Parts: sequence; C-alpha cells; structure tokens
Amino acid sequence: SEGVRLDRTSAGPGKVFHYFYTIIDDEQARIIASRPSRQKEIIQQLNERVCAMMPNYVHNGVVVKYHMKTRIDVSLLEIIVDPGACVSRQTAR
Repeated sequence: SEGVRLDRTSAGPGKVFHYFYTIIDDEQARIIASRPSRQKEIIQQLNERVCAMMPNYVHNGVVVKYHMKTRIDVSLLEIIVDPGACVSRQTAR
C-alpha cells in the first residue's frame, strides 16, 4: 500500500511467518494510533488477505504475524492471523 514500507520478513519459531512494516505516512500512522475503527479495518483486511491470497499458509497451518511501526520506531499494531479462522469461515459459508 502507498505510505507503507515492508522492512523485512522472517520465519519461525515453528509455523509462524512475520511481516515487519513501517507506516511512512505520518498522518496515516497518527490515524491508526488514535482510531480503533481504523485498526479494526486493517485487521479485517489482513485477515481476509491471508485467507484469500495465501492458501498454502492456510492449508499448512502457518500463523501470519504483522508488525507495524511508525517511522520513529514506535509500535502501532501487531496483528496475528490464525489460519484456523480461515478454515472455519470457509466451512461456515
């Protein structure tokens, strides 16, 4: 997304894959930090993205963790996407 930089990724321990992002748009970082509704939107978007676009992760039970921080290294969000939730949503439909 515009205003967001992927800094690095890492795997482990176990079946966990990490994405580390920096929100480089200071205004967006402020909005994320101050608005729980915006945080919920991001959480929903990332959950949907993992479930729809990462079938190998879901199939193999890989937990995806997103770590987001500001340009001055202040933590904004840590989002954990459990692949079990994706499978539950698919069977519920």
